[in-house]
Amino acid sequence: MSEHILELDRLSVSFDTPLGEVAAVRGVSFSVKAGEILCLAGESGCGKTVLCQSVMHLLPKNGRIRDGRILVDGKDITQTPAKDRDMAMVFQNYALYGHMTIYENMAFSLTMRKEDPNVIHKKVLAAAEILDLTSQLNKK
Repeated sequence: MSEHILELDRLSVSFDTPLGEVAAVRGVSFSVKAGEILCLAGESGCGKTVLCQSVMHLLPKNGRIRDGRILVDGKDITQTPAKDRDMAMVFQNYALYGHMTIYENMAFSLTMRKEDPNVIHKKVLAAAEILDLTSQLNKK
């Protein structure tokens, strides 16, 4: 199994505002290996969401990476479009489809990528087991 690594190398992000350019993140560097859990903690406005948006290539139109790189397995993906990154992000607030079951919500991104239904089922059950959600999968 490949040991995927996400690395931020001196990443700086800023936003263009009516009052000029505002730095949101300055020179952040870290790496995360496959299987590791990274927790970004800090007060409101410190740049947690901006870092996640940068990694996913989902910055608002007025935001841009000014310096540094985002690497996956040593490959620079800083300018790679979100659709080509094969990544997903879970938000703290509810970003679920209320008309779908927990199972369907968990399977949604894999279904959109046209993954094999058997593989989807195995992955959803494995994740549900880790999260202790197995008994909740049929609930909305």
